[in-house]
Amino acid sequence: MEESVVVLDYGSHTIKAGYALSFPSDSEPRIVKPSLVEIGSTGAASQPPTAKQTAVVSQGRIQEHDQFEAILHQILYQDLAWQQGTEGSIVVAEPLFTSRHDRELIAQLLFEVFNVSGMYVQDQAVLSLYSLGRTSGLVVDIGHGKCDIGTVTEGLLNSSSTRRIPTAGAALTSLLQQQLCSHHLSTQNAQHLKEQCASACESSEEYDVLAAAASHTQPTHNTSSAAHPDTGASTSANQNSASHPSATSPTPPHTYILPDGHAIDVSPSIAASLGEALFRPTPSQQHTSDSGCGIAYAACDAVSSLGDFASRRACFDSIVLCGGSSLIKGVAARFLRDLRTLAPPSTSPAYVPVPDYLQAEHTARYASWIGGSVIAKVLAQQNQYVTKADYEEHGPAAVRRCT
Repeated sequence: MEESVVVLDYGSHTIKAGYALSFPSDSEPRIVKPSLVEIGSTGAASQPPTAKQTAVVSQGRIQEHDQFEAILHQILYQDLAWQQGTEGSIVVAEPLFTSRHDRELIAQLLFEVFNVSGMYVQDQAVLSLYSLGRTSGLVVDIGHGKCDIGTVTEGLLNSSSTRRIPTAGAALTSLLQQQLCSHHLSTQNAQHLKEQCASACESSEEYDVLAAAASHTQPTHNTSSAAHPDTGASTSANQNSASHPSATSPTPPHTYILPDGHAIDVSPSIAASLGEALFRPTPSQQHTSDSGCGIAYAACDAVSSLGDFASRRACFDSIVLCGGSSLIKGVAARFLRDLRTLAPPSTSPAYVPVPDYLQAEHTARYASWIGGSVIAKVLAQQNQYVTKADYEEHGPAAVRRCT
């Protein structure tokens, strides 16, 4: 039944679900549940997480299938009021790099356990573009457990140009805990504090000046430069920073209130270091990252790997920056600035404008879910769902024709 089409978007921090036909509405997705569960002696899943926690989804992959099933059961039959025997269809927003095996496991779960009438699976990058009415472009999704970068051409993901950087929301929370180690912040308090204080400087030079002022010393090291993957042109991270007049005038810290009522002071340099880590990962982050030079370089590298100029230009012209961590103050402006420095002179990278009927922050946070609700309205007419009959005939492999 068309009215019961549910869009499901699962991530490392939250699982989003809601009815497709209720969109556009700021109340959708109506269900946003943590992807962390507390496992008690009976193994039951409960939320919100408080004590010992287990990650159900980590870096876009379902790690705890039993707990994922328990959360999904609550979402569908309690929160969304599905009735057993009359289940509807589901559109799944799938993270990049999901394996065929994992996709088939989800199909098996939905058809055999939840008895859905149909399902459709699409990459989150493609759906994020759909949310803003585009079928081609560059999507940079800065989430909780990872940052995924994908290029899309006419509704198809270019798999060879996808990139993943592990530096994202969770890594920034850990970085803040390390910098404020004397306060012994819990992960929950550190995450709350990060959401309040994190910011990104307009440029790497500005950050170097801020950091130097905080330490009462001039920068004495050469910051790594980001070289264009094709031309070799570089953007120096410390040009003219040593002579900046404010380098010896540290800004006083700002006081924030934690959920438990305690106050904590955070200096501007620490707040800015969180955003800076997305653009210039620390040495430890560089060691584990596909791209040691941050999200702007990785995005430019992804686009540059495309074979023809028309596709590269289309991606630079239509950029979608989304995910909860993309909402950090200053990140959007900094990303575009750095990308324009790295991109070829014949291009002019630009964001896709958000339509008037959508709220910008809401769209950035739930872009792939919104895109799923957009495409759900045309799937039935185009016969794109994998139906129960398809599954019974071909088994889990039937889901391969979705994407």
